[in-house]
Amino acid sequence: MKKLYTIFFSVILLLGTSCNGLYHFSSTRAVSFTPDDVRLSLSMSDFELLGETEITTFSRVYLGFISNLDSINGVEYDRRTVHKVSLKGEKDIKLPPVMKKALYKVVDMYPDADYFMPVYVKSEQQKMFGGKYVSRKALIRAYKFR
Repeated sequence: MKKLYTIFFSVILLLGTSCNGLYHFSSTRAVSFTPDDVRLSLSMSDFELLGETEITTFSRVYLGFISNLDSINGVEYDRRTVHKVSLKGEKDIKLPPVMKKALYKVVDMYPDADYFMPVYVKSEQQKMFGGKYVSRKALIRAYKFR
C-alpha cells in the first residue's frame, strides 16, 4: 500500500511540474550603429617632452618571502604615510608593486603631464646569508599634448 502511495504521489508530482510555467520567446533583427573600430592617429611629434625622472627603492628580502622596504626615492620609508600611484592606460603599465609607491615623485614633479612612459626598470641584488639587498631604479618620462 505504501508503494502505491509513493507511485501515485510521484505521478502527480511529475504531471504538476511538467505543465508548470509558460515559455515565451520573441526574436527581432537589429543593427548596431556603433563603430567597430575608432582610431586616433598620434605620433611623437604631437607630444612635448616635459622631462624625465628616476625613481628608486631599496629593500631587504629575508628567506625569499619576508620583505622590508627601507627607502623610497632616497628618503627613509615611513609605513604610516604611503603614497601610491598607478598608471592606467589601454594596457596597464607593469611595474613591480614596490615601484608604484615611488611613482608619486613623478606626479609631483610634473602635475600637468598627460602621458607617462617608463623607459626602463633596473634591479640590482646583493646576496647575503639568508637574504638579499634589492635596489630598483626606473626612468619615467613625462609628456604633454601639444
